[in-house]
Amino acid sequence: MLIPVRLIERNPRLFGYALETLDAKLEGLQERGFDNPIRLIEGAPSIFGLSLENIDNRIKLFDKLLSFYGLSFSASELMEKVPVLFSTKIDKIMVLVRVLREFKVPVEDLGKGLFNRLLYFNLEDVLVALKETSPESETIGDLSRRVRQVKKRKLSKKEKREMIKDDLDMVEKIKKRYFKGYPEKKGGK
Repeated sequence: MLIPVRLIERNPRLFGYALETLDAKLEGLQERGFDNPIRLIEGAPSIFGLSLENIDNRIKLFDKLLSFYGLSFSASELMEKVPVLFSTKIDKIMVLVRVLREFKVPVEDLGKGLFNRLLYFNLEDVLVALKETSPESETIGDLSRRVRQVKKRKLSKKEKREMIKDDLDMVEKIKKRYFKGYPEKKGGK
């Protein structure tokens, strides 16, 4: 596969990779079902820092999630449309999926906009907002509005973690997954 000059001009750090490495990554992406790996790399150059094994693991995870929600597109299609999925921490995605499940979000509401908003929100803000939302009587849109309100309060990360730990009457699986993926650092920071 020929690496376009424009790709390297837009991402000069790619000069640090051997041409064989660049070609192998582009071919590997194409083999995994990505229609336009060059455009994908242009939009998310950090993909070059991921191993193909890491990309395979993400594809498997998203295939499972897409199957769970009965969506008719592939993981590679989703990841091409939402390249931030390549760099979002898997633990964050798993917590957000559990939040979506808790709200019983219908497939038609899982549009790109909703999922993107959730991915870009601070996870602690989402969980504090979840504490103040009732999945039984409110929508995921209500949660989204509450997340913005929580953000405006400018709580410290420590305050938010305490609220999640002590006050959150949420599904225990969400809480456990959050603390598994984001354990407390030594020294309480």
